Amino acid sequence: PSSLAMSLLTHSHLNTSRAAIASSPSQYKPFLDLIDEVHAQAEIARYLAISGIVLLIYDWLTTLDKEIKYTWGRRWTLARVVYHLNRVLPILLIGVVLIPNVLFAPAHFTPSGLTKEVEEINIRDRCKGLILSYSYGVIALLVIIGSTFRDIPITSRN
Repeated sequence: PSSLAMSLLTHSHLNTSRAAIASSPSQYKPFLDLIDEVHAQAEIARYLAISGIVLLIYDWLTTLDKEIKYTWGRRWTLARVVYHLNRVLPILLIGVVLIPNVLFAPAHFTPSGLTKEVEEINIRDRCKGLILSYSYGVIALLVIIGSTFRDIPITSRN
């Protein structure tokens, strides 16, 4: 930001309330509108993530009695391993990806606002974590699919 913008952000004697800035035609109004839009999209993403977690937990709780009855007392087979990976993998991905990066997205602020260096480091670190987590999820999914379909013939021979 320019030195004028930084001085406006750091001086407390100026009336920098959003209402005062929004009521007058200002060079900061598009920036404030962008902040409002990003904030609204982040809130929608959080609400959707929470609703997805609630639906997943509801599904687990409603099928837990059947899982105990049909799978827990059986011997370990490849099908049972795949089933349990399918049940556990979403929990791991929620814990590793969704909760820290969507529900509790970190924000690093300095007294004068968000610095460019901190913002770039924050975005880069979060992207690395997301890419790594999704990569592990894709690899695990491919292993599950490969182990599930490895005995099914590709062509039918009559």
